[in-house]
Amino acid sequence: MRLVSISLAVFALGANSPLAAANDPLTPYRGNIVAVGPDGQWSLNIYPAQDIFFQDNRAGKQHMAPVVQPRVMGGGIVQFASKPITVDLQQTDACKVGKDGFAYPLTVAVTMGKQTYKGCGFFRWDNELLSLIPAIDACLAKAPAKAPVTLARRESDGVMVRINDYKNGTTICQIDEAGPKPTVVKALTDKNAKKELGEEAIIFHRAPAKNPGGECYEATKVNDKSGKFLGWLDTNEGC
Repeated sequence: MRLVSISLAVFALGANSPLAAANDPLTPYRGNIVAVGPDGQWSLNIYPAQDIFFQDNRAGKQHMAPVVQPRVMGGGIVQFASKPITVDLQQTDACKVGKDGFAYPLTVAVTMGKQTYKGCGFFRWDNELLSLIPAIDACLAKAPAKAPVTLARRESDGVMVRINDYKNGTTICQIDEAGPKPTVVKALTDKNAKKELGEEAIIFHRAPAKNPGGECYEATKVNDKSGKFLGWLDTNEGC
């Protein structure tokens, strides 16, 4: 298994960051991006301060390239070009790949030499972690036990947070951010909840918490802008 160091540079993508300007079409692409091929034939991770990592599961081969800044191409395509890997991304409403049933927000084409791999991708949810902390805390207060956050994201009707303690099930919160403090509109704990797209791609352990890293990887310590400890991020990859 590859040892992964989770980049803290992504946390610059909070709401107050200059990178988050509404007129910057590249803002979402400056964070972590995950892509997959049909039925898991290949996978791709773009780590914004580390590298581009491609794994061909059929051939059992791995390829890496230095991370580069994304650039806007024609036809709405955003490209990362770093030898030997070129990645073309395009936002869509419903990219589908394999049998997982998810509608991915990105179509993806990965080119190495004469070979092109086509699939789908998504922006990892922790790209906006700092700005989601108040909503996460509101949901944790409603959960039956303190547990890792497996997904948090903004939707049309507020923020959705999912917390899984693997005993009581998944606590799913719908949160309204309109007031001075986030308000939990609905909280439901479901032992049979199905996973959402991007869930557990990264897991957040809210402070106070012990480092969840182990033999195979190191979890990343997360601090706010003042240096206050917020928790740990881990990849949940195991050995």
